Amino acid sequence: MPEVTSKAKTLLSRAAASTRLNLWKFVGAMVMEEKNGVQAVSLTKLLALTTYMACMWLWLGLAGGEIAPEVQDALDAAKVDVPKSLQGASVVPEAMLYTLWALLGINGGSKIAGIVKGGGNGQDP
Repeated sequence: MPEVTSKAKTLLSRAAASTRLNLWKFVGAMVMEEKNGVQAVSLTKLLALTTYMACMWLWLGLAGGEIAPEVQDALDAAKVDVPKSLQGASVVPEAMLYTLWALLGINGGSKIAGIVKGGGNGQDP
């Protein structure tokens, strides 16, 4: 019986180590890139990820949105339950939407430029 427990502990520790390693690789890939043979934080990736998370925070209503009272009365009369995400969408400033679209355009443009320059995979050659 102790041998079975020992094997289970070994398998669990290997699974935990593998999960930890792969999670670190995933998070690292989101914000890091290789520069001169060394892994470094990419400020472009970090800015894009931060802006995306801020937009999602607002769009999903985590900041708390408001619905006009007359609209809320009409929805209550029709017995329509408005999801929190739609309530939060009313507070997203237009400037933030333009910033998001600009970041997505810059990111896409740099990937296309990298392919055209000969990188082959959208990264700088």
